[in-house]
Amino acid sequence: RSVVGSAIGVVVCAAGFGVAGVADSSGDDAAPPEVNRGWQRTDAWPHPDVVAYDNVAVGTGLNTVAWFTRRGHGDVNAVAYREIRDGDDAIELDLLTPEGGVVIPVAVATELDRWTAVAVSRDAAEGPNTGLVAWTGGSLDDGSISTGSALQLPAASISADEPLAPKTVGAAQLGETSVVTAVVNHRALVWRSTDAGASWTSPSLAGGADDELVSVKLASDGERLVLAGVEATGAPHLWTSPDGETWDAITTAQLPDDVGSVGLLAVLEPGRLAVGWLDDEPSAPFNATSMVVQVLEGARLSAEGRITAGDTGSQRVDPSSASLSPSGRLVVVGAALRANGTATPMVWVRDRNRWQRTEQSELVARFDYQFRAVTTTRDGRMIGLVAALHHIDMESWLWQPDG
Repeated sequence: RSVVGSAIGVVVCAAGFGVAGVADSSGDDAAPPEVNRGWQRTDAWPHPDVVAYDNVAVGTGLNTVAWFTRRGHGDVNAVAYREIRDGDDAIELDLLTPEGGVVIPVAVATELDRWTAVAVSRDAAEGPNTGLVAWTGGSLDDGSISTGSALQLPAASISADEPLAPKTVGAAQLGETSVVTAVVNHRALVWRSTDAGASWTSPSLAGGADDELVSVKLASDGERLVLAGVEATGAPHLWTSPDGETWDAITTAQLPDDVGSVGLLAVLEPGRLAVGWLDDEPSAPFNATSMVVQVLEGARLSAEGRITAGDTGSQRVDPSSASLSPSGRLVVVGAALRANGTATPMVWVRDRNRWQRTEQSELVARFDYQFRAVTTTRDGRMIGLVAALHHIDMESWLWQPDG
């Protein structure tokens, strides 16, 4: 598959063995159960028909993982939203797309019984990205079908030099408020809907007016919205908002001095999020050799160490999601990249003030796949989503403490 094309800039990242800081699996250094056993594949959603601009957007909420992509068969412009709540069977909702053109999923968010999905739009399949389309809805059991709404863009905002791309588009759901953000002309613009997607506001500015942003991620911790951004200079920023209208900067000396991009922003529990900053190097944000991990609670950032790639400079890490395991350990999932470019799904766990990586054979021997999402269910399990790198096949994985 050709990933979504240069106009959309989909990032295909990969994996590798040899993550630094991995303890021996014997004696007092035994790896915690979240990384050394217990993960198994439980379901799969294949897409036998592949088109050049396929993409899958993945998101997490408390107890929920969700993804948004093209349907498996039929009209190549037909898309669907799917979610798994608390480890139950996946529920799917077909979405109606605007007439004409092409839509390509780039962002999805879920919280409680509300969700939002976002796609970039093109006038032609091989053309540039020209706009944004958003869907939002409630329970997937009531039989309602969501129709996409085109989001208003500033005049002359999209150019060949700065196309809309997945790394600069995000979504979040806070109660009845649906929020979409996109970096346009180096500014984070925000659209809001408070009426289940019937109407969307004109774009407003989030963050600082003078900040030239190159990377952003948006999330909700169930109590507020959080926007993480990185300037072209490498300066990181955090803003919070109770409603998506007013934004306040978090000013703290705990922010890293110089980073490449936002690598991770994921809710852990109400009022707490994991934040990851990829290191500043030429490869970021496409992949990086390390990521600083922090936890945001209120306005306080606590340090959670650094996830680091292997000893050779050609190895990379590509984190994508985080959760607290049933035992309270911080879990990060993503992919690792070996020197030859081979990717494998990766699970890192913070244990005894260090990061340890999985060596479970079912994961590290699964080439050209990556973990895209993880959450913890209320009955003490973890649910993860694993995606293929070269097409939009999706798998669900389950972790149980007894293996």
